[in-house]
Amino acid sequence: MKPRVYVTCNTFFDIIEALAEAFDLRVCGSPGPVPRHVFLEEARMAQGIFTLLTDRVDGEILDASPGLRVVANMAVGYDNIDVAECTRRGISSPTPGVLTETTADLAFAPSLASARRLGEAERFPRSGRWTHGTRHFSWAGMLGGSVEGI
Repeated sequence: MKPRVYVTCNTFFDIIEALAEAFDLRVCGSPGPVPRHVFLEEARMAQGIFTLLTDRVDGEILDASPGLRVVANMAVGYDNIDVAECTRRGISSPTPGVLTETTADLAFAPSLASARRLGEAERFPRSGRWTHGTRHFSWAGMLGGSVEGI
């Protein structure tokens, strides 16, 4: 028998399909945040819960879920999950630092875009000012600067 996992959102269908192969999957069918009474009822039989940042996993949910072993959260933060209480009960929950590199990439992207003038370069051909084959091409036009060594 497969462990039951409750997914609080019906999104990312490729992930849902992959999870359905390994687990007895229950997926919330309503749009928006899962109603609390539905969450409580589904959590009762779940060994795993896959939440969004809008889903509060607190003592009430944990009390209703005696077989719960893991809480996975599709979010950068985990303020919606009582991590201390999960830990006390032996339930695996979000691990800080799992998106450190991703966050750094996203923080660095505006610096790179600004230095290399990516926004301006993307808009220039659409503006009608660029014409293919012109003899007035300038190599310095959209070069921007390097971020190496900054």
